[in-house]
Amino acid sequence: MSGCGKCEAGQDVSRRDGAAPDECVARPCRVRLLVASGAWGRLRGLLGRRRPLGLRSGLFLYPCRAVHSCAMAYPIAVWFIGPDGGVLRACRLSPWRWLSCPRAVAVVETHERLLAGGEGSRYRVEEQARRCLGRMRRQISRVAGD
Repeated sequence: MSGCGKCEAGQDVSRRDGAAPDECVARPCRVRLLVASGAWGRLRGLLGRRRPLGLRSGLFLYPCRAVHSCAMAYPIAVWFIGPDGGVLRACRLSPWRWLSCPRAVAVVETHERLLAGGEGSRYRVEEQARRCLGRMRRQISRVAGD
């Protein structure tokens, strides 16, 4: 999508003033997830970033059931992922707050505006979370020798 002015659904998202197109929030394009699977990577999360991720980026934390936003400068969207890769809970997390979901096996952190996309955003997050979850489980079974 980068620079083309259209999202995957073909919706025109060009700006009339000639500025770079805004990502389509109603029907977002594919969400690209970075994986944080080590203890330090999960603890750090998005800390240290002065600006939030773009609308098409996110951070996949595995294993994870709780997240914090201590020392964060901006709010984020938090998507708790169940064992099947589906979204159990999605909510906005303001700076200096804490959220948990005991049934979750992973968490996806994204730009807060992605929550406004409704079912379209949920589908895109689930699609990528299932891929990441499958990849992580294959790596674990390889290491365990199963």
